Amino acid sequence: MLFLLLRQQPRSAPAIHLSTFYDDLQAGNIQSVTLGADELTGTYRLVPSSGKYFRVEIPVGVGGNWSFCQWVLENRNGADVQADNTSNLLLQFILPLIPWLLIFFFIWFFVFRTFRKNAIARKGPIEVVVLNPPAIAPLPPSAPPTPFTGAATNAGLIGFALAAIALIPGCGYQQSGSMDNAAGYQNHTLFRDDVKTVAVPIFTNRTFYRGVEFMLSKAVVNQLEGQSPYKVVPRERADTILTGEIERVQIHTTSESFRTGLPQDQRYLITVGFTWKDLRTGKILVERHDFEQTASWYPTLGEGQRVAEEESLQRLALAIVQELQADWGKP
Repeated sequence: MLFLLLRQQPRSAPAIHLSTFYDDLQAGNIQSVTLGADELTGTYRLVPSSGKYFRVEIPVGVGGNWSFCQWVLENRNGADVQADNTSNLLLQFILPLIPWLLIFFFIWFFVFRTFRKNAIARKGPIEVVVLNPPAIAPLPPSAPPTPFTGAATNAGLIGFALAAIALIPGCGYQQSGSMDNAAGYQNHTLFRDDVKTVAVPIFTNRTFYRGVEFMLSKAVVNQLEGQSPYKVVPRERADTILTGEIERVQIHTTSESFRTGLPQDQRYLITVGFTWKDLRTGKILVERHDFEQTASWYPTLGEGQRVAEEESLQRLALAIVQELQADWGKP
């Protein structure tokens, strides 16, 4: 609205067509002409019935075009030609101040008013004086505490604890190694008792992503040493062997930027198969196929594929070790 008001100029002179101005200029009937940004104003040499002054509207910016100014100068026929930049200068100085005025108003309205309200609120509650308060009946006195209430409570807790301790032997709680068919709880490890050592050869790789097999094999060894009672040893001294194969490595784009089309969220998906075999008996203890793990990375945050690759391999190694746990309830 302010921009429109600034652009408004006095319109006292009657408006004429551009073609009429051209004819009068060629006929030498124009005494003076002023070139504005979007209009031409001036006076007639021979005053017509409409008055001495005239005004011609032109496309915005044409008045500042040098080619147009040169044409007027070449065809002025004695007319006095001048340029008027008053409105343009006004717009150049006033319009840049508008955003700063809006920012100042926003800060004043939302910030200073909030500070003022908080300052008023910190003054504390207003004291209220009640005149002629109504009579309130006194509360009845509470019953005195029983002298033996605390002692009885403590005695009850002690008796409950002694009864719970007396019932413990009847629950059938057994230590590791006592795997009889007696009912009750068992203090037994999640992993197999009959396996002490594991051999972990380098996983084979059926994909074009080279080096993944070494990273996964190393992660599995670290997880076995840190999360299980098994020891990783060479095949010649191992009770069992864990072999695996990387079946697939896939990269999926889950979201893209609607402006640039570049990926915003991508997933790294790795699929493996592995077999855990007892070298003493030849029995297959665990066998899995299409065992997969995934992790995400965000290219727009500067993350690379290596971030998701390492996270996915660590998760996959931990999941493989957890698959080597013994079944619940079995010795």
